Amino acid sequence: MDPVIILGILLALLFNFANGLNDAANSIATIIATKALTPLQAVLLAGVFNLLGPLIFTTAIAATIGRGIVDPVFLTPPLLLMGLVGAVIWVLATSYFGIPVSSSHALIGGLLGAGFAAAGIRAIFWPSLALLKQVAIYSLFGAVPGALIAGVLAFWNGTFKPWIGIMVTRLNARLLMLGLGDAAYPRVAESYTEAREFAETKKIIVMGGITPAQTTDAVSAVLAESVGADLLINATSVDGIYSADPKKDAGAVRYEHLTPQDLLAIITRGRMDAGANMVLDIVAGKVVERSGIPLLVLDGRDPENLYRAVVEGTSVGTIVSRGNSNPLFT
Repeated sequence: MDPVIILGILLALLFNFANGLNDAANSIATIIATKALTPLQAVLLAGVFNLLGPLIFTTAIAATIGRGIVDPVFLTPPLLLMGLVGAVIWVLATSYFGIPVSSSHALIGGLLGAGFAAAGIRAIFWPSLALLKQVAIYSLFGAVPGALIAGVLAFWNGTFKPWIGIMVTRLNARLLMLGLGDAAYPRVAESYTEAREFAETKKIIVMGGITPAQTTDAVSAVLAESVGADLLINATSVDGIYSADPKKDAGAVRYEHLTPQDLLAIITRGRMDAGANMVLDIVAGKVVERSGIPLLVLDGRDPENLYRAVVEGTSVGTIVSRGNSNPLFT
């Protein structure tokens, strides 16, 4: 095989490596950083669909780069090699210095530069006036509506969407309030001030979310701290705090007692992305550590557990407290 062709293949592989190095943040970094996928799963996913793309859909872009930018008459192996060399050097250099760059544009620039160096201006296919008009029209009709839609979505996500989640938690709180009947205060508290005010009636106070980006775990922990509570109880779907998710790991170990520092260690090494199944979020964990309020995590699917813990002092679930103290036995 011609050594030039072998060198070209090697340079093409190097360009693909540089392309992946540069575009990793765009394609797979987010799903890896959020732990939605492992690095191996993300790379396999990207590799499979990058291969299927041209096989199932189209290679029109590749055809344009190969035959629509530089006259194919001048696309000799040396010219292609020089184009690849220029693109690889540019992408690696900009990536090293952290400069945002498009590897596709780098390849186009490399081909243009090599073609111009080989045969001057006549080697380049310049766009016609009609094409420039089409680009301007499509850009105008695409960019303006796109900017408006993006602005509306950004405003929606930043202003309205978080409140939808809060309203859902308040709806759940209202259903619980109705289920408790006369034992509950007849309004869902929508602030810490209201919660403290309603508590003066000696009835059960029910709350939902308070502010965007704050979970109901955090709401309950902050409220407990603000009123100087003796005990914070988290009635959840598992019977305590485990070393791993007991629904997925049969070898998970349930803890009888943890310190606040132990709790934070478990939370921070777990998944904190959407859909994560952590028994408590990190904000609530920090409040428990800071305030020193004991935390009891028990299985809320059986309401009798609450009675056993609070009234009978039975050890159910996991206690999180400083030292080895158990507030249920004091």
